[in-house]
Amino acid sequence: TMTGTLTRLTALGLALGLAVALVSCGTSRAAAASAGDAAPAASAPAGDAAPAGDAAPAENPVPVEEGAPVYGGTFTTYWSEYYNEYDASANDNRNFVDLYCNSLWALDAVNADSTLCETLTVDDLKGSLAESWNISDDFSTITVTLRSGVNFADKTAVGIDAQYDVYGGRALVASDVKYSYDRVLGLDGVAKVTMDQTDWPGSLYMLDSVEAPDDSTVVFHLNTDNEVQANNFMCVMLNICGPEWDTLSDEQKSDYHYAGGTGAFILTDYVNDNTMTFVANPNYWEKDADGNQLPYLGTVKLVHVADTSTMLSQFISGQLDALLANNVLIDADQASTLPAGTYTAYTYSNDCPAVCIKLGDNPVPALTDVNVRAAMQLAIDSDAISAFQGYTYPTEEDKNVSLFYKGLSFSDPSALSDELVASYTTYDPDLAKQMLKDAGYENGFEFDVYLFQAQPIQSFQLAAEYLAAVGITMNIHVCNTPPEMTAHGADRTDPASMFGSVGTSRVSSISAVIRSDGPMNNVFQDNPEIDELCDAFANATTVDEQQAAANALNAAYLAQHYYLITSYAQEWNSYISNRVHGFTGARWTLCYNCGEIIANMWVDADA
Repeated sequence: TMTGTLTRLTALGLALGLAVALVSCGTSRAAAASAGDAAPAASAPAGDAAPAGDAAPAENPVPVEEGAPVYGGTFTTYWSEYYNEYDASANDNRNFVDLYCNSLWALDAVNADSTLCETLTVDDLKGSLAESWNISDDFSTITVTLRSGVNFADKTAVGIDAQYDVYGGRALVASDVKYSYDRVLGLDGVAKVTMDQTDWPGSLYMLDSVEAPDDSTVVFHLNTDNEVQANNFMCVMLNICGPEWDTLSDEQKSDYHYAGGTGAFILTDYVNDNTMTFVANPNYWEKDADGNQLPYLGTVKLVHVADTSTMLSQFISGQLDALLANNVLIDADQASTLPAGTYTAYTYSNDCPAVCIKLGDNPVPALTDVNVRAAMQLAIDSDAISAFQGYTYPTEEDKNVSLFYKGLSFSDPSALSDELVASYTTYDPDLAKQMLKDAGYENGFEFDVYLFQAQPIQSFQLAAEYLAAVGITMNIHVCNTPPEMTAHGADRTDPASMFGSVGTSRVSSISAVIRSDGPMNNVFQDNPEIDELCDAFANATTVDEQQAAANALNAAYLAQHYYLITSYAQEWNSYISNRVHGFTGARWTLCYNCGEIIANMWVDADA
């Protein structure tokens, strides 16, 4: 058997170049000009771009850490949106759940090679609730020994009324782990739970059954005989709960007072769409390398700020300690107002702002034709919009990598045909008009798009001007709240298209995003060929097989033009105050186990 971390398989980093997700909050920079601005000019030469997935060197780096960590203090960060969804299994799309819950394995934020969560591999993992694990020689079973001394949080210890303390501080046992996996898959007679925007059956397709022979041992039985799938299983991070949670009513489950788990922090207060407050779990299980109790922080606050000017002023004044990557709306000009020497900036590549073309129960007829969708892309000068917004690249290869397979270790430009790449990168309005004529839409057509106010609206306004030049009217509607966006996006009968963020996706998300029955199939596509290629990817038994399947699936999905790209990948940044210590660039994505990451941070004593 093999114990602990397995041999690195780059297949675990495989993610589709155009795996996409509908989002309703700020992964994008704020728009800087009005809708009435003229169409952008041709692209200007660009400076060097940060490599996809790597933190760029800061211009004003924090000095080397000095002294011991400080206990207590409050860490406050901007947060883009909240949900009244506190189930442990909501963690795949509700990162705040990770503050009070744990999974068996977690991102090793200190030693991980991958700074972006979509390129996670087993070598980026550490044991969390899992103390150790053995994989059988035939890869059919994984036997996990749980960490000793782990208890669910005793919420009464921080002043919470006992009626809200679901677990009462009891010890974590193996049957809790078994129950957590059984409930998301509907195994062993346990009622299956369904989480919005999370496809646990699609992610844990290789799991047949779970045993808990004693209180400290969990045995996972897999329907596989290869290392690829065993490793894929470990990279799916399901947070652990106990059966007590499912004794609660639906109303109680949507009440933050009941939220609980084994994590570093305890949720104590929530002001709707404004602030979430967490305090340190005094009985948390994790220690630092020197044996000191974690977390160091006394309080964590996730604060929503409606506009960037307030966000900047609060960061400068010390009311905010961090503006975290993939939640931040600050552009380069706004960031230049931050006082030099008071923060560290980490720069990452981001996704391409796009239109998710909805093909639900009541689609716009013209949009059901792939040739029309391709013509729309040819009608938009993405180079010009990108240059106008500052999203430019030194070379064509850099641009194409960012567009199609940003940040992936396995990607090979030759996997995509020149014709397919050209269909996304070429600006040819005359050809677009001819294709529309051939499809029967010589006089154009009209459709609606919903955007969230925090998204790069100007990119879409400029794209609308280009579409208008070939006779297509794209009506843009701006939503003020995430629930408003979600309501439009989740409605199959609503013909309006949505904002779409185009880029890489984790292995565990591919079925959720790409398959016709995936909960994040936001285009509502129903293409048997795509589903068959998803199955081939999921069932691959070697690295080479999985790579070939991923390339085929990527090309087939791209060929459908389900997403209309307005401009190429922008960047997003984390801005970290010098008052904060104990972090690395890898920690600021907060994609996985953010509670364990933040537990290892502290703020200056006088902050």
